[in-house]
This record gives sequence, structure tokens and C-alpha cells, in this order.
Amino acid sequence: MNFEDLEIFCAIAFSGSLSRAGHSLNLSQPTVTRRLQNLEQQLGTTLVDRSLSPVHLTPQGILMLEFSQSVLAHFKDLKNALNREKVVSGTINVATSTVHAKSLVLPQMANFLRLYPEVQVQVSVMDSTKVLTALRSEAADVGFVGMKPNSEQWEAESIGEDEIVLVVPDVPGFSQLQSPLPLAVLKDIPFVQRELGSGTWDTVISELKKRGFTTNFRVVCQVDSNEAVVQTVATGIGVGFASQKVVQLVASRNVRTVTLEGGPITRKLYVVTKSGNELSEAANLFIRYVKSGHIPTV
Repeated sequence: MNFEDLEIFCAIAFSGSLSRAGHSLNLSQPTVTRRLQNLEQQLGTTLVDRSLSPVHLTPQGILMLEFSQSVLAHFKDLKNALNREKVVSGTINVATSTVHAKSLVLPQMANFLRLYPEVQVQVSVMDSTKVLTALRSEAADVGFVGMKPNSEQWEAESIGEDEIVLVVPDVPGFSQLQSPLPLAVLKDIPFVQRELGSGTWDTVISELKKRGFTTNFRVVCQVDSNEAVVQTVATGIGVGFASQKVVQLVASRNVRTVTLEGGPITRKLYVVTKSGNELSEAANLFIRYVKSGHIPTV
């Protein structure tokens, strides 16, 4: 059975005649008859009652017609979609958190643009709150954040998970900090904190509150990215929370990671668009590309 068999069967059903079906498809009647017989043999049932004129579909033939129309329609849609993607062009404005930028968006940019050379991608890296602001003002078409927006104005879909770890200087002054680290110890440690609005920091605060830790941190420095947390911790001034993905990418020899009492802190990563906002074909293609699994292992 192939698509041509389904087209022949549909032509018979709508014309009521094997000869008229053959004429519409530029096929001889013997060819149409043979193809119909082969189809019926493969399915093990009679699809067309040839004793009547015009010919009629059997009950099994009626079911087959519904199936055939659906398959042929989907195949047509697929061909149209593939043809559109071959010539897709335009500019995509992407706003992304630092975790997504380092572990997903930027590493995939070369592959995506190689496949679609007529597309331009403009990437802005910022914290998760500012990503939503950019989407709200339509300065960005697509956003990647480390927290799910709690509003109907957003369409958000999870595209993976991330673990947030405590990054510790690998120096004698912090050697007493070992896994699993009791939460009570956190109040006495100098901290390198992410800026307000950071999805990483908001996730940490929310999870620690669930575990009963409500004491303020002893903050000695505030930075604006996960990478900056790792680099600052490497100087030995304090500890900080950062994405495990970014820690692996930065790969500093002067830090190590510690897990907390109660288990790891995890979060989902999301691709976000503004509800009701009609995206360009290029933007939809980029989202599908990311969701389809073209994500590097880090």
C-alpha cells in the first residue's frame, strides 16, 4: 500500500466508476482494477461492490475512505510545510536567560543558521524577569527562562530540566563545607548573590523556604549571571548558587559543588511566547527546532 493506492481508491469512491477514476488519474482501467484488487488483498477485505453501477463502497470501504482522506491530507500538509521551510527567511528576536544562552541558544545557533541561511537571529541575554518584559513589549519574539510565568498572558512549555548547585571555593577556608550541607550553616557563610529578578535566585529562595530556611544570607557581592557567580566564587570571597549546566561550561579548577541537606534543587527550563502574539514562520521554526531535541549535552 502506498499513497498512489490511496489516491486511486479515493478517485473510485468519488467517481463511482473504475474507468472514470483511471481517466482522472491518467491510468488505464486494467491498472486501476489491479491496484484496487491488490489493496483489497493486502487488507483482507472487499472495499468496493463492483456488482452495482455506479460502484458502491462496502462498510469497510467507507472506513477506508475516511482513513485515506486523512492520510492524504496530512501528507499534503507535510509537503507544504517542508517546502515552506526550505525558503524560510526573516529575523527572530530572542531574549534568553544566561543559563539558556550558555547551554542551549548560542551553542545551537550555528547549526540552525547553517540549515536556514536566510534567517537572522538576534539574541539578548538578561535575567528571566527582563526576558518577560521584552516579550511583553514585543521587543522579543521568543523567550527562554528558568521559571514558569504565572499568568495567562504567556504560553510556556518545558524544554528540559536544570539542577542548581552551591558553588564553593576550593580553598582551605571553605573545606568544612561538604555534602550534604545542613541548611543552618548557610546563614554564616559569605554569599555571592544573583541580582533580583534572576530565575536561578528566585528558584533557590522558593525551595529553601519550603525546606524551612528563612534566614537572610550574608551577602558580600551581587552579580548578574551564573557565569559571574562561578568566576567570583573562584576568587575565594564566598559561595553562591548557580546552574549546574553553567558550572560545567565554565569548568573552573578553583571551585567545587556541594549538595544541600534535603536533596538537589531542580527546576524546569521553559520556552515562552506572548499569548495571542502571531509569530513569524522563522520564529515558529526556531521553537520547533529547539523542542525537537537539538539540545547539546553539557
